[in-house]
Amino acid sequence: MKIIFSTLLFTITICAFSQVNNKDLIADLSAQTGRSLYLRPNETDPIISKYYLNTEFKKAYVEGFEKGNEYRYNGFTDNFEFIENGELLNLVKNSSIRLKFNHNESVYQYLHFFDTKGNSQERFLEIVIDGTPKYSLYKSFEVTESANDNINGYKSTEEKKINITKEFLIGINGTIHTIPRSTKKLNQILSINVEEIIKSNKLNLKKQEDLVKLIEILNK
Repeated sequence: MKIIFSTLLFTITICAFSQVNNKDLIADLSAQTGRSLYLRPNETDPIISKYYLNTEFKKAYVEGFEKGNEYRYNGFTDNFEFIENGELLNLVKNSSIRLKFNHNESVYQYLHFFDTKGNSQERFLEIVIDGTPKYSLYKSFEVTESANDNINGYKSTEEKKINITKEFLIGINGTIHTIPRSTKKLNQILSINVEEIIKSNKLNLKKQEDLVKLIEILNK
């Protein structure tokens, strides 16, 4: 009886350990507290939906894993959320993981970068141009909250103001920088003068198609 009990206990331990490890490979349990940002796939809330790049769960897969799932990106918590066995889970934040969506083939990766003030940051970025000899292009989507100065019983009941920021970033030999609005500051980051390239090609640093063209020119 003792042998049977020990064997059973050992089996349960191995099984539990295996389950935890498998889950940790691609996700960890969501630890959201306070106001819930969770929406069911078909629910649309005009306020909460602003926290998401897309409130609907879309089919995607982690490169290297055959099994896909449905994900959505929360710009406030910087998490790719998915549901498994009734639980809301978050994709692990690891630079070795690349998440690719089926519907538009967009690819996201958790990467280190420098913001316009030179501060070190880490966040999920969409890869626009990658695998090039020297320069690459990325895009970020971030949601922040600030005090709502216009709160009024007749106009607004929200205590927080939701701010949405979309930025482009440039990778230079593996080091990623947020693209500044000033051409002079961009010259400093690139260590070359791109002002003539921007003027002659009539490029707008706020437009993705123009930034793609700039990267293609720089990589020639």
